Amino acid sequence: LAMFVAMVVAMSITFGLVFVFVGLLLIVPTFSLIDAMTGVERQRAQWVGRSIEARPHRAHTGGWWRAMTTAMSDPERWRQAGFVVSFLLVAPILCALAVVPWVLVLVALLGVLGDLGGADVLDVLFALGLLGLAPRISISVARLSSTFVAWFLGPDPTVELAGRVEQLA
Repeated sequence: LAMFVAMVVAMSITFGLVFVFVGLLLIVPTFSLIDAMTGVERQRAQWVGRSIEARPHRAHTGGWWRAMTTAMSDPERWRQAGFVVSFLLVAPILCALAVVPWVLVLVALLGVLGDLGGADVLDVLFALGLLGLAPRISISVARLSSTFVAWFLGPDPTVELAGRVEQLA
């Protein structure tokens, strides 16, 4: 979360000062930070067995002016920036969906352990059922997150299909 906050601050400062020389100099580092953050998210998707290739984007070549105009005109970099901004909203929801079952397990187990003499059979069964269900829910949320990441950051299916058509022709 701290990386995302740092990125939003960097983007805000950069684009708030875009017409000032200092703001123009911060465009390339901001997009480099975004690129690093999206790389982290692609690596996280591998934790659940999903490999997401990076979309190709234009390289920063030449002087600072050329690198800045290349970064500003690259639609894939803007797609990455859109991902980071949207993930600021989606990530807390996904985190809550993954953590709430574990909190319920903890509450149920503490409730059962707190009533050592009078633990109800239904409470014990509920705690055991949640203990078996919580990991499955967390893995499902992680897969959902990797699907979201792949949609934003993965290869464009239309480009893949165009390449296959050229190959067949």
